[in-house]
Amino acid sequence: MRHLDGRVEVVAVPSVEAPEHGGDIVAPLPSSGDTGVAMSQETVEIARAAIERWLRDGATLNAVPVELIDDNVEWDFSAYPQIDGPIRGTGAAGLLVNLQEYFSAWESYRAEAAEFIDAGENVVVVLHETAGASGVLVERDLFLVWTLRNGVIGAWRIFEVREDALAAAGVRE
Repeated sequence: MRHLDGRVEVVAVPSVEAPEHGGDIVAPLPSSGDTGVAMSQETVEIARAAIERWLRDGATLNAVPVELIDDNVEWDFSAYPQIDGPIRGTGAAGLLVNLQEYFSAWESYRAEAAEFIDAGENVVVVLHETAGASGVLVERDLFLVWTLRNGVIGAWRIFEVREDALAAAGVRE
């Protein structure tokens, strides 16, 4: 990842077909002159594109769009106790190590984006996972809260409970 004047230079992005995975964007349409809403919509679109690319490319560690992760990303998995290893940290390298530990625990893994929720600079991504290991199949939802700054993920949090994720993102239902 290289940052140029607050922007990320994308080195290699494969061309792909339209994604098969769906999901709803829960976001207001921007009105003319409303740059806050337009930026919020852009944040949701960045998150959607990143998740769809990850899913399309196999939902593995190698498919994580690392060029969209800030080198100094703050990550917090403390609200998702199933993950072994450090639960908080700073830096893309540490985040990727934790994600590698998570994915390597499964013999099979599949995910589907169920919903994208607009929360200003935060986006809540609802992922439905199906994973298996040692003959045990786990099916569940997990809730990512990404904080995007200057088009990259500056904070990455994972939650086990929807209400906790929404509260962390500042969404009131």
